[in-house]
Amino acid sequence: MNRALLIHPGITAHSHLDRLQLILLTSDDRARWERLVADDPGGHVLQCWAWGELKRAFGWNPLRIALWDTAGDRLVAGAQVLLRPIPWTGSLLAYIPRGPVLNWADASLCQTFFASLHAFLRARKVAVLRMEPAVPESIGPSSLQQGKHLIVFWRPVWRCLGSYPRPASHQDGLSAHAGPGATASDDCY
Repeated sequence: MNRALLIHPGITAHSHLDRLQLILLTSDDRARWERLVADDPGGHVLQCWAWGELKRAFGWNPLRIALWDTAGDRLVAGAQVLLRPIPWTGSLLAYIPRGPVLNWADASLCQTFFASLHAFLRARKVAVLRMEPAVPESIGPSSLQQGKHLIVFWRPVWRCLGSYPRPASHQDGLSAHAGPGATASDDCY
């Protein structure tokens, strides 16, 4: 695991999670990633390394982001995130097909993973995250079960367009949301 890029060390106050680090996997970590996906009951072929490489041929940039347990020397959660530019915005769309791969029953692990993932994606100018989480029926509401999509908007994309025309209803609401004297680009990266 020495070639993986450390993204965020010790990101939680939960004692059993203090040893977790968010890492960006490299091609040298492919076997570890495939083992994580294969060993997880909710693991899906769309989270496999080869799927990400196939999507690369169609304009997506696949990243494999994982929580690394430094004490156990293993991956405990992760997501293959596909990134694609949103035209005219300077922002990115992130897509997690049939994932992430994690123990949905462990609320602390889920909170740690999503908080870290959020910080990682925001730092890379991701405006929208689309997920198809594989949450078991016994854990999540029906809206998060197999086959459902979850879309998270971190930034209103129209605000990042600068002088590009926006709906009139959004023109008046800009100052109310961003504060007096705000411009369309104030809320962008």
